Parts: sequence; C-alpha cells; structure tokens
Amino acid sequence: MELLKNFTVLYIENENKLVSKAKQILENKVKKLYLENEIENGSKVYKKFKPDILVIDIDISNGDAIKFCEEIYSLDEEQSIIVITAQKNISTVEKIINLGISKIIFKPLVKFDRLFQEIISSSKNIQNKIDANNLKLLKIKEEREEFLLGVIKQISHHWKQPLNIISTLSSTCSYKKEMGIETSADEDIESANLITRKTLELANILDVIDKIDYKNITIEEIEELITVSNPIYPRAS
Repeated sequence: MELLKNFTVLYIENENKLVSKAKQILENKVKKLYLENEIENGSKVYKKFKPDILVIDIDISNGDAIKFCEEIYSLDEEQSIIVITAQKNISTVEKIINLGISKIIFKPLVKFDRLFQEIISSSKNIQNKIDANNLKLLKIKEEREEFLLGVIKQISHHWKQPLNIISTLSSTCSYKKEMGIETSADEDIESANLITRKTLELANILDVIDKIDYKNITIEEIEELITVSNPIYPRAS
C-alpha cells in the first residue's frame, strides 16, 4: 500500500459515481491523483505532469480514447495504462489489446477494489523496472570505477619513466657539479632538453586529466588519456 505513495495517477472518467469513488479511495493513497472527465483535458494533464499510471474509460463520449492511448504510446511505449470498458465488440477489444494496454477491466465495475488492485499491481511493475534499472546503473558505475582505477594505475606506471629520467638527470648534473666534473656544453644542452621534454610530457598529462569530467567520461577521453600519458607512444605533434 505504501508503494502507491511513490506514484502519480491520471484517471480519465465521466461516470460521476466512479469519479467520486476514485477520489475517495485513491486521493490519499497515491502521490498525486489527477481526475479529468474528458480526453482533451486529460491529454493536457498527461503532457504537463507525465503521470506514472494512466486509468482511462475507453468508452468516454467526449473524445477518441483509443487514439489518445495510441498517442501516449508514441510518446512513451513503457507507459502503464489501465483501460476500463463496457465494450463487448470483439474488434474493439482487439484494438485495445493490440495497443499493448497493461490491463483491461470490463464494466460493470461493481467493486472499485478490482481497479484499486490493478493500480497497486501496476505500481509494483513500475517499481520493479526502476529497481532493475538502478541495479543496472549501479553495476555500470562499479564497472566504470574499476576500469578507471585500472587506467589510473596504468597512467601512474607511465609517469615513472619521465619522472625517473628527470630525477636521474638532475641528480647526475648535481653530482658532477659537486665533484667538479667538467661537462661539455652539448652534454648540458642535451640533458636540459631531455628534462624539458619529459617535464612537458607530464604537463600534458596533467592538462588532459584536469579537463576530464570523470562522472561522464567517454571512451574517446579515456583513449586520449592513455595515449597522452604513455611516454612510449607520444602523441603526434
């Protein structure tokens, strides 16, 4: 019963007794109840509020209810629709079934409980879909996090080479200076150029990393990140 509090219901009906009963039973049990007595207004409410469950009397006189349901499914093929009808005509019933309607309830609707139970059933189906989708998203999130962790480890490994080169060259230059070992200008220039090049590689990596939105990262951005962070396969200049 508490589940209904999560969902909104649009009920399109022009039989006063059923409208009154719906208001009495549903209004305080669902998140929001919209009651309309004609298709045109019902259509406006649907487009504005997008209710979770649509209940409609298919025999309603002021509008084409079947066409309305077709329009709804063109907007959202997953929409939960419960149809109430007094139709006994086979071709009409087939039309309703072929629409993919969630449930058909035939009049006379002696006890409103029957419709109420179908609304509960529809809410359970919707919740199951939501739960399944959330589970799927959670799995995707976990897989993404695991993958990104692997990428970060790979990047970290790639950083070691230029960092080691910079560290080694800097230490060597300092050692030679301390020990009074003379070096040629060409050697100094070569060392300085290599340090500069490796420093720029790291700067490029940090620049790419800084621009990435990890919550919405794309495959292309991941590939770019791996490429720019790999000193063995540097990007073409």
